[in-house]
Amino acid sequence: MKNKLFIISLVQVAGLILTSCKVLDYPVFPPIAFIGNSGETSDLYVVWDMNGENYEGPINLSKSPGTESSPSWSHARNWVVYASEYDGQSDIFLVDVAKHIMGEGNTINLTNGEGYNSAPSWSPDGYKIAFASTRGIDSGVFIMNEDGSNPEFLAPGHAAKNIQWSKDGSRIAYESGDDLYIINSDGSELECVNENFASIENLSWPVVIDFSMSSNGEVIAFSFEDIKEDELIYNIVVVENDGREVIMWLKEGNTKYLYPDISPNGKRLAFTQTPDTLCVMGIGEFSSDFPKKCYVVEVDNAAPVRPQWSVEGDYIGYLVYHPEHAGLNLRVLSVDKTYFTDVIDNWIVDDVYGEIEWAPRPEPMLY
Repeated sequence: MKNKLFIISLVQVAGLILTSCKVLDYPVFPPIAFIGNSGETSDLYVVWDMNGENYEGPINLSKSPGTESSPSWSHARNWVVYASEYDGQSDIFLVDVAKHIMGEGNTINLTNGEGYNSAPSWSPDGYKIAFASTRGIDSGVFIMNEDGSNPEFLAPGHAAKNIQWSKDGSRIAYESGDDLYIINSDGSELECVNENFASIENLSWPVVIDFSMSSNGEVIAFSFEDIKEDELIYNIVVVENDGREVIMWLKEGNTKYLYPDISPNGKRLAFTQTPDTLCVMGIGEFSSDFPKKCYVVEVDNAAPVRPQWSVEGDYIGYLVYHPEHAGLNLRVLSVDKTYFTDVIDNWIVDDVYGEIEWAPRPEPMLY
């Protein structure tokens, strides 16, 4: 039986409460939000119910003249927040995905032109949003309520991005410039992770490319660029959260290791290695339980980019960059390799900008 999401609407008419129920099917894997370029600007899309009889492709949730980025899906509701830049201004918007699919939803501007705002990220409980902003004399990471009220400065960081919460909401990690920082969500104990790593390993200053924090906030994996014997190297290192203790380091020869993503249970790492391979392996003490497995992208001259685990850890979504098409293809692979599909096929979307956001599995929502 196909799983379904039931949307119940309550309407009061002449003193009576009338109910209407609409059913939205969802696919084998959870919905995926992503940023796609459908023309001159990028928009927010969602893939919902690929296996449904009426599936017509990704659904555009924004349709704005702006350039969208950084989708983040609430784990408490079917809401997505994202940034939209237009005419030199960038704000954070919220969209109710289920209502939008039914033609009943509107986007809500949460920041309303107060500063330049980007990179929103939901807290695990769904009541707070961390985001990057430049407002007044403060520039860095802020935290606001889900309705945009009470924004408070958390930590400095020019052009902060890729903001991630630990599952218990106690830690926040983010990139700023070439660096990776981690801080308690109350604003205490700010650490520069790559600086600490460089100091214990006697490196120059590794330039952070991408990172992933474990759900418990205790482990961070990051890819970095450095110079070794006058050659650029691209490694992935897995460290304790402040960067002072190395758990695992991928640095074989001239292989480029990029785009790490830690599984939800913290036991496995997904990443890419040149030229055309997506890999999964156990982290540290789990390396013997989960030996390294790699999947070659079977498309000529194509390379996998930015793998991301689904919330339950049973699927990996990733992008396939094809230089001849100058575009990306979005794919989903089940970890047990029993399911594989191209979510965006035949290079329909010119560019997905490397931003994928899995939804939790939909649950009945009452409106």
